[in-house]
Amino acid sequence: MTCKDCPYYWKEEWEKFPGCHFEERGPDDRAPCEYEDEEGY
Repeated sequence: MTCKDCPYYWKEEWEKFPGCHFEERGPDDRAPCEYEDEEGY
């Protein structure tokens, strides 16, 4: 999955560019696009 397809990737009103808004909740918690890239999807 690319960032532009990720549900955590968007642009807020005050931001100049869209970005990842995923919030880690633990040491092994990563955005969905990072998991899928490693698994070769």
